[in-house]
Amino acid sequence: MSFVAVPQISNGGKFLKGTKIASRRFSRFAAGSGALLCALGFAGGAQGATLTIDLSDPSAVRVVGSGENAANDSQSSLYFSQGITLQNFFNLGVPFNGGGVAVSSDLTSIGSPALMFTTALSTTQNGLPGVTLRQLNLSNPLVPTVPLAFTRLSPALSGTAVFDLSALQAYFPNATFSSPVSGNLYAGLGTGGNTIGTWTAVPEVSTNAQMAVVGLGCATFLVQRARRAKL
Repeated sequence: MSFVAVPQISNGGKFLKGTKIASRRFSRFAAGSGALLCALGFAGGAQGATLTIDLSDPSAVRVVGSGENAANDSQSSLYFSQGITLQNFFNLGVPFNGGGVAVSSDLTSIGSPALMFTTALSTTQNGLPGVTLRQLNLSNPLVPTVPLAFTRLSPALSGTAVFDLSALQAYFPNATFSSPVSGNLYAGLGTGGNTIGTWTAVPEVSTNAQMAVVGLGCATFLVQRARRAKL
């Protein structure tokens, strides 16, 4: 027969009581967070098309479209060379036309799956030359006459484009995971076209980690609600 010695825990009753209190507080926190995460994670599709911008690596900024329908129909006579515009993306007005060609891209309008957005450039609000360029335009200038259209009845943007925007890093939005930065997404060059959705800029967060947090929060929220229903 063998024995294992363990250190004695002083004030064991107080320790257990404190643990139970901490557990209850965590459960209340997780339940509240779960309600919020459920709303954010599963009820955001009503806002139209969404683009998520991962700014963690300025030399490989990831622009991800998640396939929601457009909030509004785009205007007529819209082309891939005009693209889409992220309103007030830059924190400060960029004093030059900056950006570049995509490192890689399969970001596209679902209506034209063979054509990708391949260029990201800073631009003015009206798309004309200027000295304060706070908008970010995504386009494909190699196909200037190919129509681009978005509707409320069909998915808008899907896929991922990666751009080297190192030259514009000083003008990036001040985004954190707890305080993301967002704005309107317009069809066309500048913000004179119709709004089709929104963009959100955040540092990179693992998709698996996000889903795990959302899942844990939702599960805790549902368990707490079921317990209250039994009382």
